[in-house]
Amino acid sequence: MANHSIADAFRRIAHLFTRATHLLRTSAPDIDNDAHRSTTIDIEWGLDLEEVTTEWSWGGVPCKANLKGRCANCWGGLIGRLDDAHRVTGIKCRVCDEKLEGDAARDEYARMQNESATNMVNLDLGWLPRYADDATFLQKVLPIREPLSEEDLARAIAQAKANPIKEKPTITRHDFPPGSPGFFFLQATILMASVEGLSHPDAWSITDLPDVRLRDDGSAVFTLSTGGISDDPQYQERRLTRRLGQTMTATMISAFACELVMKAITLTADHEAIKTHDLLDLFRDLPEPSRLRIVADYPEIETVLDAGRQTFDAWRYFEASNSETTAQVMINIEQGRHLGKAVRVILDEAVMMGLGFSVNVDAKQRVRVGGDRELHHLDLKLNVKGREAPPHHDSSPKSLPS
Repeated sequence: MANHSIADAFRRIAHLFTRATHLLRTSAPDIDNDAHRSTTIDIEWGLDLEEVTTEWSWGGVPCKANLKGRCANCWGGLIGRLDDAHRVTGIKCRVCDEKLEGDAARDEYARMQNESATNMVNLDLGWLPRYADDATFLQKVLPIREPLSEEDLARAIAQAKANPIKEKPTITRHDFPPGSPGFFFLQATILMASVEGLSHPDAWSITDLPDVRLRDDGSAVFTLSTGGISDDPQYQERRLTRRLGQTMTATMISAFACELVMKAITLTADHEAIKTHDLLDLFRDLPEPSRLRIVADYPEIETVLDAGRQTFDAWRYFEASNSETTAQVMINIEQGRHLGKAVRVILDEAVMMGLGFSVNVDAKQRVRVGGDRELHHLDLKLNVKGREAPPHHDSSPKSLPS
């Protein structure tokens, strides 16, 4: 996994800016000291269900895995809430806000733990995971597997460069050196972080539905809200345009992230990937073990990728010949949500295939004193590194017997 997550890096940047702002204020007179006293803040949802590591032994061989809490609806990460006795009182999705409280949360958490324990056994037996059909939440088991050494990876890349195997136009190691798949993984991760709101069921709708009141005779009376119209005569038009753009942007970003992460998986496994924007072709070009694991997590993913297979390629431009078809992306919120879930599922598989990244922030502060004034200048440098460590061996898992 990454040495520093994107969230960690941004928190460090925020801390540096906060500190710099405080230093700029130190020359101001009459500072109220009470305003700078530390305050303790209770974090209500303080249980991180994406940071659980477990160890066990199978046939005398030590095994280790990360358990990632996932929302069955959108595959977003989970957080939880505990009472004073450390009992789970709530589970919530970070992305779509799906939530269970009280006894329902405790029952679901117990079911998740039992299910993941069974799936760990299945994993050791070479079987695919199985989740309850009515699951609200689940735990994705990501085993920590023995990776190829840097020397073995270098030899495999050198052999692939000398002996290409795919017949279609490809992206190869001639263009993308070691570590490149990790950069693809980083790019897809941060792109999806920017459009998480699309997966929220109440994030937005394309049009504002007015309040409806039914008369006794069955006819409907619609009440149109006038909020904003009195201040801006273009309020409704601008609001609609913005929401169309938000939906289109999020859907296209999800499609592009899907493309990036699938190419990253194939590139690290086979050292070349087909050169296309077609999401379904990219999925079918994935290594068989990856494809089977992804379908086990998201059985409908081929249908989703088929529906959005040309999203990024065709919808980058509006042309007269297909303008009516391509324009549908601006109102198809469900397609964007489904593609968002597809990306999150495939990102988990990328972690399974040893992809990762590190993000570090370097800061340098200069202070210049002139008379009674202090001038502060803060230089920030963001260093990122892609990492790939594909597993030493990756056999195709089997479906569980019925």
